Amino acid sequence: MPSVRTLTATAVGVAVIAIAAVAFAFWTTTGTGSDTGTVGTAGNVTVSVNLADGNFPGDGPTGVAVSGTVTNPTNSDISITEVSGDPSYAATSHLTVDAAHSGCKLSDFALTIDPLTGSPVTLAAKGGSTTFTGKLVMNESGANQNACQGAVLTLHLVAS
Repeated sequence: MPSVRTLTATAVGVAVIAIAAVAFAFWTTTGTGSDTGTVGTAGNVTVSVNLADGNFPGDGPTGVAVSGTVTNPTNSDISITEVSGDPSYAATSHLTVDAAHSGCKLSDFALTIDPLTGSPVTLAAKGGSTTFTGKLVMNESGANQNACQGAVLTLHLVAS
């Protein structure tokens, strides 16, 4: 009959082998997994424009004040570098005019928007905003500009 020492040594040896087998199995286990997510989109910022009244021929260099706010209504932060005239309206100095004053020569006007402070500006998600300023000048053309008297101008701007 085996001695108590032999049985104890055998039991300890079996326990060590069992623990080593479990530890070995733990460190060599593999697994896989996956998930999907949708990348957000930038969306569009909102450009609010305030154009002061009172242009007249030769009102440069001061013209009338242009000001406004660019606001980010999206769920992501958005960075912008400038506010400028909408290129779709470049041929008309970024302006349109009411139908009653269609003879107003919009190319007589010149728009200047000041650089954004701290450009590029990061607009926080859900309401972050920044302000901008500029001016609209009506240049003296040397020709009769009466068709612009009382005209209602709409200024078209973009933020990018």
